[in-house]
Amino acid sequence: MSLFGTSPDESGAASTPAKSRQTLFDDPSPANGSQSSLFADDDSTPGGSPWGLPTPKKASKGEVISTLLPGGDTPDSYVDVFETVQSTEFGQSGTVDVAAMTRVMNAAKLGADQQARVMNTIAPAGNSLRRNEFNVFLALVGLAQEGEDVTLDGVDERRKKLPQPELHNLATAPEGLPGTSELASKPAQRPATPPTQSVHTPKSRETRPRRESIIDEDPWGSPALHKGHNHGVPQRAPAPHSTEGAVPRTNGSFEPSERTTSNFTTESVVESTNGSRESARESRPTPNNLWYSYDGNSPTSYTSGLPTGLEPNAFAGGLGDDPHRPPVSQNRAIGGGGLTGNGVEENILVTLLPEKEGVFMFQHHNYQVHSPRRGSKVVRRYSDFVWLLDCLHKRYPFRRLPLLPPKRVGAADSTFIEKRRRGLVRFVNALVRHPVLNQEQLVVMFLTVPTELAVWRKQATISVQEEFTGKALLPGLEDSLPPTLNELFETTRSGVRKSAEVYINLCTLMDRLAKRNEGLAADHGRLSTSLMSLTDASHATYAIDTNDVPLLNEGLLTTAKHVTDSQSLLQDEARAWDEGVLEDLKKQRDALVSMREMFDRRERYDKDNIPHLEKRIKSNEDKLANLRSRPDGVKPGDIERTTEAILKDKESIVAQHARGVFVKECLRDELTYFQDSQYQNFTPPHLSSSPLTFATMDHAPIPNAETSFADLMALEKVPGKDNTYMSKTPAWAAGGSWNSFGGHVYAQACWAAAQEVPEGLVVHSTHGYFTLPGKIDRPYIYTITHIGDTRYTCQRSISVRQPRRASVRDQEAQFAITDADGEMGDVRFHMICSFKIATPTLSAHQETNWGQQYNSSLGGKRPADFDICPDIDMPWYEAHIQKFPEHKTFPGLEIRKADCEPYNKGKPPGEYRQLHYYRRVGEMSREQPNLHAAAHLYASDRNSLFLVSKAVGFGDRLAKIASLGHSVVFHTDADEMLLEGEGWWTQEAWTTRSAGGRGLHESKMWSPSGVHVATTLQDGLVKKAEPGTVAMFEGFGEVFNGGDAEEGGTETSLDRAQLRESAKL
Repeated sequence: MSLFGTSPDESGAASTPAKSRQTLFDDPSPANGSQSSLFADDDSTPGGSPWGLPTPKKASKGEVISTLLPGGDTPDSYVDVFETVQSTEFGQSGTVDVAAMTRVMNAAKLGADQQARVMNTIAPAGNSLRRNEFNVFLALVGLAQEGEDVTLDGVDERRKKLPQPELHNLATAPEGLPGTSELASKPAQRPATPPTQSVHTPKSRETRPRRESIIDEDPWGSPALHKGHNHGVPQRAPAPHSTEGAVPRTNGSFEPSERTTSNFTTESVVESTNGSRESARESRPTPNNLWYSYDGNSPTSYTSGLPTGLEPNAFAGGLGDDPHRPPVSQNRAIGGGGLTGNGVEENILVTLLPEKEGVFMFQHHNYQVHSPRRGSKVVRRYSDFVWLLDCLHKRYPFRRLPLLPPKRVGAADSTFIEKRRRGLVRFVNALVRHPVLNQEQLVVMFLTVPTELAVWRKQATISVQEEFTGKALLPGLEDSLPPTLNELFETTRSGVRKSAEVYINLCTLMDRLAKRNEGLAADHGRLSTSLMSLTDASHATYAIDTNDVPLLNEGLLTTAKHVTDSQSLLQDEARAWDEGVLEDLKKQRDALVSMREMFDRRERYDKDNIPHLEKRIKSNEDKLANLRSRPDGVKPGDIERTTEAILKDKESIVAQHARGVFVKECLRDELTYFQDSQYQNFTPPHLSSSPLTFATMDHAPIPNAETSFADLMALEKVPGKDNTYMSKTPAWAAGGSWNSFGGHVYAQACWAAAQEVPEGLVVHSTHGYFTLPGKIDRPYIYTITHIGDTRYTCQRSISVRQPRRASVRDQEAQFAITDADGEMGDVRFHMICSFKIATPTLSAHQETNWGQQYNSSLGGKRPADFDICPDIDMPWYEAHIQKFPEHKTFPGLEIRKADCEPYNKGKPPGEYRQLHYYRRVGEMSREQPNLHAAAHLYASDRNSLFLVSKAVGFGDRLAKIASLGHSVVFHTDADEMLLEGEGWWTQEAWTTRSAGGRGLHESKMWSPSGVHVATTLQDGLVKKAEPGTVAMFEGFGEVFNGGDAEEGGTETSLDRAQLRESAKL
């Protein structure tokens, strides 16, 4: 008799107790039919049939717990423990509350995971336990001590001989619970008090139904209770047994053979699946390995999510899907060639949310996953990432699947949580950059569904069949694959194994180097403090003659200052190694380890039983011939059954052979994508030759081309400081440098001032003055001063500074508001901004037909037909961008440069013209016209002074170029300056004067409808390099285009110190 009822045919069923399992996916037995739920939840009908009789409702789990172990069936020790707990302050009115249960578990010396499992199992009984329910609780504690499965099934099986928990000093057991920092890294658990509800168990004549306790065994399962929700508990299907109920492999083959070919694969048959059943496997955390899949001995539930020796086509019908259902649309055509693309890579941001969720001691961290390209922000738990990877392992076992960071370590401190967040960043970005995985519906839903993933999982009906299920083998595909693919796979596999081990060691060494630098920095700080403390004792030490004491103290303080500077450099270098070089090494390590695991999965799962089927076909054909030769003694239906068996076996051979071809093609494409994606973009070392600066530049947190203008201009008010705002998103830098784009601070200063003006006022004019270059590794701090307010206008003054020290942050994240607390540097930019109210237009005039003069020169091209505006508008960079088109990145606005060379040919500098077309990236609200005005200011500074250099023919012989002053006047009200729709705005630019190392840049901003919206005037340094001196960008063309020292590269032709000095501007 079972605790939860008797099967219809208990005597004949395979009654071996189902082993407790922790896998994420327990797929149903074929006897249960197809399921419509992603997790094969019970559909309240026997076998999943809509025509079956409903299963009678059973007692709720809370009622089962209260009746499972009545007082008369328990040993005296259980009674003694209950009375002992009752005698303390925790027990009241014949009940035991959660605090008392915690004390008992601490006295039993249960670990945090065991305590969580016990609490999850006993949770439906409520927050306080009566005697009978406490008996079940003690039995669960005893099972945990003995290493048995902590389930109600285990208690039911041991009710004749209940376990005796060993409780040490129960009366004085520590009351404390595990710290929240430790619990933060635990796997996602169910809350302690899920709702009470009935559970329906599907019945089958082949297997006994799973017992109720399985709902507690899934460490990644979605919580049964969330805030504001009341969800049902998913019911899992029966587990395969290893004895009588063992499921044979496809078509009776128990031991898969190596893949072979057969003459049956040339026959044309109807597509069909093998009807195989997906077996399950336990999923257990790795006890001794931090990164569970690097040593090659990780549990296969993490590396594949599939059973060892899986039969071919075992993915059909997985996760409750009907194996005979038509497959979902394919991601790409068979034989479609390589997987690489030339588009701009998507960048996903993963941010740790500050508040934990959950009840009591089962709290967990949440992460915000932000996709700028999709415009989505969703909140996910770590267990949601685990669930997604497990699904992908089932659907794409022969693709390079990214790795997840570790589940937990001994202590979940802030360092571990940050490493996990970075690992999640690498994981999700590897997914969206994979040309096949980024099209998977599960990945898209994971990144875009705004609700809790646990809620969506219960409603989803997405297939996770293997991607090759139901695919037809196209003619010519097999012949198009090279015959030496297997040799290539083995060669690559051996190289990947060696490289993976090397990169694992490199990551360990780099981590040690970063930590040693941090230690050296700490010692430098102590040394500086000690030197400064000497100055306090100098007068007393040399009291006999104190005349030289001031000089002595000055020397000590100077030395201390230099030591402090060294400390700052060491800290910056350690951070650069940790956030830059180490992260790059980990990305490469993850890629290699994922390739290694892909080959390991191929070795396990790319097998077939074709030889066995051929033998069986031969035997059946002989049998069929024998039956036909003696028709008198043949039983009815024997010939038909034998013929059908032969046809099915032939169809299976064809399907398995086709799967083998698809696997080879898939592996070949994955190798191509893997090799094409392994490269490193090195920035030109023109700002500094020090390793620290180079590492910082190479990994500078530059926003990508998909960052919206609204996100780029995001501001946060600094607490405790009036009229002060801080930028949230790092500024863009041209050509990979660490000096930020001047248009960023120019536009954002105006937007910050707009926060301090009355509603309804729109910017009229801006006058900015650049004093120092901005850095991209720290935020801008905007301080707004009120100059004056009138009835129709107001004026604001904006001073902009940056912290003296770089922001301590990951390159994927925004700046933290704590950056504004540090010591500020000198003013880097100053602006005076004027705002006005809308006024009616009584009369207006402007020049007409302004664009007709360029029509013939532009050849009738539209703005979208021209190239993206280059980072640096100089001849050498134009050649570079042809070779490296991925460097065409500019956030916030899409700006394209018209080819005006035909128009400018033969004209003097004063008639030289340049056209830039621009439009917004991302949405911008009509209710924020000053943000639209800031976008025009942002575009007005794009490569402005380079026009002067090109007009006068400096070419690459620039000594200095820097903006000094920039003014913009708007001529329209708010409605005519809004960047709406897909229309292109135009900046028509020219130069009227250049002399004495200065250049003047002027431009007009035109709306898509031809309205003159704004006029700009910019003055700056534009100096030509004198003969015999080094130009500002000399040699950079060789650096970017692959030149080396022998061919005139930077090492032989550049004075590095002079370059750094000139690049400061």
